[in-house]
Amino acid sequence: MKLVSPYIKEFTALFVVATTLSACQPSPETRLEVVLNPYQEVDWSVSERQKANFHTHTTQSDGHYVPHKVVDMYHDQGYSVLALTDHDHVTWPWTEFESMEASELAWERYQRGDIERPDGYENRDPDLLGMFGPPGNELSRNHHTISLFSEFEAPLEDLHGVLDELNAFSSQGLAMLAHPTMHWPSWFAPQVGVRVPLSPEIREVTLGDFTIESWFRTQDIGRNILMGNGGSSDGVLNLELHTDNHIRVYVDPANDDLVGIETTDLSIDPGVPVTDGQWHHLAAVRRGGEVILYLNGEEVSRTDDTAGNYELLAESFYLGQDHRGGDLAFHGDLDDMRLWSRALTSQELLSRAKGEILNNRDNLLLEFLFEEDWQSDRNQMIMDTGEGVSGPYNGDISGDYAPKQTTNSSPLLQQSSNQAISVAPVEWERVPDDALAMYLDLYQRHRHLVAMEVHNGTRPIDEHPLDKNLWDRLLSSMMPDRPIWGTATDDMHTMQHFAGDWVEFPMDDNDPEKLRQAFLDGAFYFSSVSLYRGEEPSEEFTPDIVEVDVDSESGIIRVLASENGIPVREDAYVWVSMEEIVHTGSELDISTLDKGATYVRAEIHGSGGTTYTQPFGLRQLEIQ
Repeated sequence: MKLVSPYIKEFTALFVVATTLSACQPSPETRLEVVLNPYQEVDWSVSERQKANFHTHTTQSDGHYVPHKVVDMYHDQGYSVLALTDHDHVTWPWTEFESMEASELAWERYQRGDIERPDGYENRDPDLLGMFGPPGNELSRNHHTISLFSEFEAPLEDLHGVLDELNAFSSQGLAMLAHPTMHWPSWFAPQVGVRVPLSPEIREVTLGDFTIESWFRTQDIGRNILMGNGGSSDGVLNLELHTDNHIRVYVDPANDDLVGIETTDLSIDPGVPVTDGQWHHLAAVRRGGEVILYLNGEEVSRTDDTAGNYELLAESFYLGQDHRGGDLAFHGDLDDMRLWSRALTSQELLSRAKGEILNNRDNLLLEFLFEEDWQSDRNQMIMDTGEGVSGPYNGDISGDYAPKQTTNSSPLLQQSSNQAISVAPVEWERVPDDALAMYLDLYQRHRHLVAMEVHNGTRPIDEHPLDKNLWDRLLSSMMPDRPIWGTATDDMHTMQHFAGDWVEFPMDDNDPEKLRQAFLDGAFYFSSVSLYRGEEPSEEFTPDIVEVDVDSESGIIRVLASENGIPVREDAYVWVSMEEIVHTGSELDISTLDKGATYVRAEIHGSGGTTYTQPFGLRQLEIQ
């Protein structure tokens, strides 16, 4: 017989009584109230607006223009706040530009004819220009993060460690996560390409001359990895298509801290379309102290090799993606992919571009022709027909997103291969839970991480909805106690990225202390022409917020905006709460929202662009 403690009996009796009494009591009546209004201290009668960009690059890192020219461009465009945020480098103060020197990358681009001569820096006085230039930089060794309002620089790769150091470095320092959807898909996406184990023989391919080559066909204009092990660490070899019709080979040594050892990054627009849906042959060769790119058998660019001899790192070498996967994965068809531990001659590469089979197969490590029937078995390996000493190094294609087999329609390639593979990155519709958990941990642990980019002018158009979804998912979980402010930035490198995404502070001046406090409090709104409803993106026809009013008694939030001086239509105002559109119109009655809502925000869609308010924090409170 099971004995029951008298203490448990007594507790059970008390619980029953308490529950009975509770059931007899009427539930307290509650209602939603606005408990966080980021615009509470804003004086909307002030006619001035301080227009700002908090993500900007110069020739101090990978921007195309010298610092003083960038400042002049934004000044002429009417900006009064500008943060120069070069990668892992503080380009500040403006009054000392003359003492700075352009990055080595800038000089390499100049030597290739890609940019103007990156010297002759001139000082700029922000006070004389009527501008405020807060110090900052883009911490780029992990998830790219914008450091603002301090001169902090850090070489750490651990993001938590970097943010801890930023906090310790300066009580004034604030941080903002940059282009999130550039990062999390690479960490959480499933494999979509072919994974080959990095055997010792393959690791050693970069100990001397090499050739890496592939046939490809795509119409995707974004970044596409053909093959490589990039994203794991130093010790990388990647062949890829970059944005703006560029072809690229990336040779990253395992230890670039040694004198004279640096990454060789050769990227160029070959002058002919490479994303035109036609088959092309791309090869990168290291030969005689140089790295050379060949497209369709013709040399298109070369540079001195600065990487030296090193071994490839990580566990795998990939076809159709690299270690990062995600949206960097190739989107199209691949065939006849090879890796050699020797430099093919120019004549051999011309033969390869004609689809001819080479008689000299010496030092051929990997060869994937995709001829075998592997599509019927998800877990079957793709056969390597190379002649590596310890090979074959067969490729793994297991997984729900494995590449599909397709017919090779190129007469040139059909001399050696009748089949190809079709690869496509995962198309995300919503930020996955595991990625969300990572961001929740970041914001919960680091209070000075106050914002995130919702719009970034350099990122592909399909990333913007996912960045916005991440913002909404974070707000749903953390509001009203822990707000996260949204921003729009140019991330300006070239004129293509100039003055299309910005932040507005409704303030009569750009006093540094007031502006930093406004950024901390969320007392600003942001705009973007990246996503627009009209026929032509335009700053002039992007709504400008005139007034925000919160009536605590009635529970009404009212936002008024104008477009080119004319009040916007009522249907331009769209209210979002808990990831869903909940209302259209300039006034929102929060009593109409679900009682579990933690926030609400407004988007105003103009004919040239979209403007966003910051989130208003909501909480259920008992009616007294």
